[in-house]
Amino acid sequence: MCGRNGCLQTFAAPEAIALAVRGERPEVETARDVVELAAQGDDLAAAALARAGEALGWGISMLANVANPGLVLLHGDPVVLGSEHYLPAVERSLRSLVFPTIQCEVRVRHSYHRMTARGVASEVVSG
Repeated sequence: MCGRNGCLQTFAAPEAIALAVRGERPEVETARDVVELAAQGDDLAAAALARAGEALGWGISMLANVANPGLVLLHGDPVVLGSEHYLPAVERSLRSLVFPTIQCEVRVRHSYHRMTARGVASEVVSG
């Protein structure tokens, strides 16, 4: 994470999700741990995932309102990105903030950290 004030990563990245919960749940090491807690009914974990998803939806909406992409691909861990609390929050936030004429689909693609740039480039070229 860049750690700068207001940077989207400080709100929406997997590391930010884990940090948001770790204060009250010291056993949490990763965002996957947060997803597991949320699946077990932990309200703090579910809220952290939803807040992060809302932040990402806001960020995508800024892009969508300017560039009007038909598709946005989220590359990363599908367990986190596709969780029942994160992805729906991304989509709700996006839908509530984009112009009414914008039709932007969000999809999750699995990628490893080092492969993200290559994956995104291949999607753009082949898409």
